[in-house]
Amino acid sequence: MESAKRENVGTGKGERQHLVFEQERTYTTREIAAAFGMGQRKVRAWLDYFSDYIRPDVNEKGHWVLDGSACERFQRIYLAMQEESASMNEVRKRFCAGTAESQALEGEKIVPIRQEVSYQVLQEALQLMKGLQAKVTLLENFQKELLEKYNESIRQQKLVTEESSVIHSEMKGLQRDLEEVHDKMIRNFREIHLSLQMNEIPRRDKKKKRGFLFG
Repeated sequence: MESAKRENVGTGKGERQHLVFEQERTYTTREIAAAFGMGQRKVRAWLDYFSDYIRPDVNEKGHWVLDGSACERFQRIYLAMQEESASMNEVRKRFCAGTAESQALEGEKIVPIRQEVSYQVLQEALQLMKGLQAKVTLLENFQKELLEKYNESIRQQKLVTEESSVIHSEMKGLQRDLEEVHDKMIRNFREIHLSLQMNEIPRRDKKKKRGFLFG
C-alpha cells in the first residue's frame, strides 16, 4: 500500500515495523490485506469480530472501508495477535472491554469467527439474488409471450379449420345444385325431343297421302 508508510519501532529483538496511515483518506479491505500481508477473507473476519473496537465504515456498495484512525486500531489488533499464545478471545477482551457489545457478552464464551458472514458478503449475496430475480422475471415474461403466441396460433388454426369446413359445405351444396340443374336439363331435353318427334309424325302422314292422290 503506497500511502501507508512503514516505520521501525523499538530496538534490538523488540524492533518491529509500524505502519503510518493517512488520516484524510479511506482504505479498502484489499489495501489492508496487502499492507499487513493477510488474506481479504481474514481481514473481513477480523473487522466483523472486532468491529465494536475498530469501527469500520461501509461504502455505497456495501463494502468495508477504514479511515486512518480505524487502520491504526486494526494495526493494534494485528500486533496483539502476533504475540505468543494470543487468541482472538483474549485480544477482544483486552480491546473491547467497556463497549456495549462486550458488556452484553460478558460471562459468555466467545467463539472465534473463522468465516463470519460480514455485511459485505450479505450485500454481495443480495445483489446476486436481485440479479437472479431479474433473470427469472425475464424468463417468466418470455414464457408468457410464447404461451400467448401459441394460443394465438391455435386460435388461427381453429378459424382456418372452421372456414375450410364452411367452404367445403358450400362446395358440396353447389355440387348438388349443379347436379339438379343437369338432371333438369336432361329431362327437358328429352321432353323437347319427344315433342318434336310427335309433331313430325303427322307431317309425314300428310305427305304420303298427297303422293298417293297425285301418283
